[in-house]
Amino acid sequence: MPIRLATPSDCIDLVEVERAASPYPWSLAQIIQNCRRQSSRILLLAQEDGTTSIGFAILNGVVDEITLLNIAVHPDYQGQGHGMALMQEVLPTAVEMGGRRLLLEVRNSNNAAIALYRKFGFSDDGVRREYYPAADGREDALLMSMQLVSEK
Repeated sequence: MPIRLATPSDCIDLVEVERAASPYPWSLAQIIQNCRRQSSRILLLAQEDGTTSIGFAILNGVVDEITLLNIAVHPDYQGQGHGMALMQEVLPTAVEMGGRRLLLEVRNSNNAAIALYRKFGFSDDGVRREYYPAADGREDALLMSMQLVSEK
C-alpha cells in the first residue's frame, strides 16, 4: 500500500483514523496545525486506490532531533503489518528532515507499540509520570529514542 506525504486536504481522513484508533484522539485543529507546520511531516498510508486512509505518522523536527508525535493505524487494519510499514518510512523521512536522533513517547500499557519500536532499535530513556489521560486518571509515558545518524 502506498505511503505519501499528507496534505492539508487529508486532515479529515487523518482525524477519522485517529478517532477510530485512539480513546483520546487528537483534535482536527491539532492535526491541521501539524499539516501546516514547516517543521512537520505527516506520512499517510492509504489503500491502493487512495480512497481509504489506513494510518499515518506525524513527525516534527527541532534542529537535529525529530519527534514521532503520533502514529496510528485504523483498528480495521491493525495486526497486518501497517505499523511496521509506516515505521519503515518514518526512519528515512526523519533523516531527510535532518534528524540525527528520533524521539517518542508511548503509553506504558501499549505493549504492541513498544515491541514495534524496540524491533526498530529504540531504547528506553525514562518515564514521564501521569502523561496520558486514562479511564482511571492518568497513565505514564515511556520515553524512547534511537540514533539515526552515528555521532562523529
